[in-house]
Amino acid sequence: MTEFEGQIWAAQDNDEINLICTTKRVKKKIQAINEKGRDLRLSAEKLLWQHPSQATGPEDWQEKLTNIQATVESLGNDIDVELLWESALELELSDINELADLYFGGEITTEHLVAIWRTLAEYRLYFKRRGKNWESRTAEQMNELKTQRERELARVKAQGLAREWLQKFAKLPLPIFPSLSGKEKDELVVDFSEEMLPFVERLESWLRGDTDKDVEELVSSTAEGVKLTPRELVFEILQKIGRIPLDADRDVIVAGLKPEFSAVINEAAQAVQPAETQNISDFLFSIDDEETREVDDALAIERDGLFWKISKFYQPAKCPLKFTPMILNQKPKN
Repeated sequence: MTEFEGQIWAAQDNDEINLICTTKRVKKKIQAINEKGRDLRLSAEKLLWQHPSQATGPEDWQEKLTNIQATVESLGNDIDVELLWESALELELSDINELADLYFGGEITTEHLVAIWRTLAEYRLYFKRRGKNWESRTAEQMNELKTQRERELARVKAQGLAREWLQKFAKLPLPIFPSLSGKEKDELVVDFSEEMLPFVERLESWLRGDTDKDVEELVSSTAEGVKLTPRELVFEILQKIGRIPLDADRDVIVAGLKPEFSAVINEAAQAVQPAETQNISDFLFSIDDEETREVDDALAIERDGLFWKISKFYQPAKCPLKFTPMILNQKPKN
């Protein structure tokens, strides 16, 4: 006959509490069957409360489990979490046994403890877990948590609307110039609702280089379906709704470059003095060393009125764009 221990326990898994039936023990490790009938292994430290009944086998475990679950559910439905929170906060109670005794009174069973634990885990607005205890949150902490949850719900809702909006506008054709369409009055852009304006402005900021993880995630997932890069998709959508001119330089903007220089750069460029124009004669010859490849010295000769002007360039191979000539003037003979 196969060994089957059959003890029924409530075991902790972080914030959750699960009912299990042990089948075998190997040192500190326990083999068991969970509520779904699956085998699992866990340490003895996870076991919290043992149920008084014992299972003789897997089938008997499922029958007993059904009765235990029904009792736990019935007890949980009757728990007033807000009332329990007010009393626990006033008395500064956090031990799960004390909380069960505070609310139910009388004889506390495994079902009472499981029902209390699962209720507190479901309504974490009122309690927070620390190890095996559940501490009451203060009113201030509850308000902060409420605000966080409301913001998260609003963010999730906004993301859903933004995803639908992106998918819709990604499939629309690009606008064209009226001259190309053959119509004097042509709808160049598509209108969008005012409620999407904040998201459109976030798209613009992201395209300009601002960091926005939510926008990047939404755009990237949508871009895959239309075979565009995320930046190309945002550029086209902003063009479709008239936020980017039709004649805008696509490559420049998609690359993250600004189509115009800033005022500071323009002012600096205007302040730069133009370089002197150097007149170099077309008549040039060099004095070379046959052992070297580069030009060692170069001379230029040109007429300057009644004189010949000879210009010598030092190391022209190293400074081909800017020379300081040495001018030698000599009156021509005969």
